[in-house]
Amino acid sequence: MIPNEWYAVFEANKLGRKPVGIKRLGEELVLWRDAAGNAVGMVNRCPHRGAKLHLGTVSQGCIQCPYHGFLFDSRGACRYVPANGGERAIPKGLHAKAWPVREKHGLIWLFWGDAREHYPEIPWFPQAPEDDANSSQQSALYDFHYARAIENAMDAHHFPCIHGAIAPNCGFAVDPMEAEWDGEEIRVTAGLKRHMDEPDEDAVMFRMKFKFPNIFYVDLTDSVWLIQVATPVDEHTTWGFVRYYQRFVTLPKIGPLISGALMRFDAVLAQNVQDVPVFSTQTPHKPGLDAGYKLIKADRGIYYYLSERERRIKAAKEQQQAKAALEAEAAT
Repeated sequence: MIPNEWYAVFEANKLGRKPVGIKRLGEELVLWRDAAGNAVGMVNRCPHRGAKLHLGTVSQGCIQCPYHGFLFDSRGACRYVPANGGERAIPKGLHAKAWPVREKHGLIWLFWGDAREHYPEIPWFPQAPEDDANSSQQSALYDFHYARAIENAMDAHHFPCIHGAIAPNCGFAVDPMEAEWDGEEIRVTAGLKRHMDEPDEDAVMFRMKFKFPNIFYVDLTDSVWLIQVATPVDEHTTWGFVRYYQRFVTLPKIGPLISGALMRFDAVLAQNVQDVPVFSTQTPHKPGLDAGYKLIKADRGIYYYLSERERRIKAAKEQQQAKAALEAEAAT
């Protein structure tokens, strides 16, 4: 997992007044809303005696432990210990870890990394409308490493092999093939032809854009496109979120139904039946440049992703080591 990045972890419209317990990024989390309605993300464990905080309620703008009623504010600080009657000082150590959280683009985002004065922008694509009445969305948990979903999204030349039954016009030949990484996003454009000598205008075009750490935008056709997120739950499980957009039917109430039907068709057939049984069995379990791959030109986008992912993980580790060294030096 890449540290010091914003990760989408939950749909905003599913977080109401009741706390929600989830697992993301290898952490048991509780999401809740404070008195102002702002989303809060904390460790789902009371520091007193380990009760799950998501089983509690929100009271006085704090989350209340279901076991003994301790109150914790949005920064994780304990504000009240009922057994002490509110008269004694709060014991040291009664602090629940909290992460920076933002609500944007209809999602709850958590910054998984070191606290800082200024945070980077939340990754998104300006092509995706903020409030599109013709869109539909859903999420699910999957039993594979999150990077597998990202690899798959950048892979155009698996379409005729795996999705040939639903995309009969796709050929095996990949031409044209363009992939670039500009430091902000990876862009892949690929044409699928039956023969290399076919004109480019006859190719079935595949276009996708990716932003780190885990969000991508795909043009399926001129009228259908999607935003997809693959967030690690842990090393073996992924939370997948997708939002479908379409513009060939824009009638009120009917537009989102069409988007929803396309989304469910894609999820059930193209992903669960066709994609997942194949890429969930790839070895090793976690992809990387050290996985023994023999990449070809059509995999250039995947190479950019794996190499930049590796660089970011290494850089974060080096920064953490340098920080620890400075702290150790200051302590002595």
